[in-house]
Amino acid sequence: MKPVAPQRALRVLISAGPTIEPIDPVRYLSNRSEGVMGYEIARSSVRRGHVTTVVSGPVRIAPPVGVKVYPVETADQMKQELFRLLRTHDCLIMAAAVCDFRAKKISRTKLKKTGRRTAYTLELIATEDILGFLKGHYGDSKIFVGFSLESHDVRRASLQKLRRKKLDLIVANPIKRGGPFGKVKNDFYIIDGARRETSYRAISKSRAAQLLLDKVEGLWYGKPR
Repeated sequence: MKPVAPQRALRVLISAGPTIEPIDPVRYLSNRSEGVMGYEIARSSVRRGHVTTVVSGPVRIAPPVGVKVYPVETADQMKQELFRLLRTHDCLIMAAAVCDFRAKKISRTKLKKTGRRTAYTLELIATEDILGFLKGHYGDSKIFVGFSLESHDVRRASLQKLRRKKLDLIVANPIKRGGPFGKVKNDFYIIDGARRETSYRAISKSRAAQLLLDKVEGLWYGKPR
């Protein structure tokens, strides 16, 4: 792949992996994300000559050479780190699977099972919409790319998210048997702000990363600066 000329290189900020929300000192809420999509985007981005930064939840993936990685755990930590870094970047690709809920009250001590019928009620509250917060702060000065993982009505739900958050692009994934996590091939739908949709069937995340960056570059280089 031909690298981008240095004077035209993008400064790309990517979120990757899951976030985790503590319940007590040893337990937490999370999801099945392994961070593969975000790290594939980072790998493709740095190969193109872009300045590439990743804010990553807990994963077991070695960072690509040339990519600066900032590790975080919770959704709030991810929000704060992205907010701090986005000021010096041109584009945010929000590939992280941010945990949608957190415990309203975190126990300071380990919750003990005292018998077979021990039961606890866990009250959950929603975590903040990171992408919406960042878009609201930075407006149209950056390119914002979101991801939408849906079990049904994939296109409709993704279009609603695109419009609601006023994104430049959204990548939609259907949840199929076994889920979209790891290195499995999956269907991808990339929709832009004008609601133009491009669909890709059963492609790798490496290929999806390249196709997504093609669209991001097209938006940026055609955009007045």
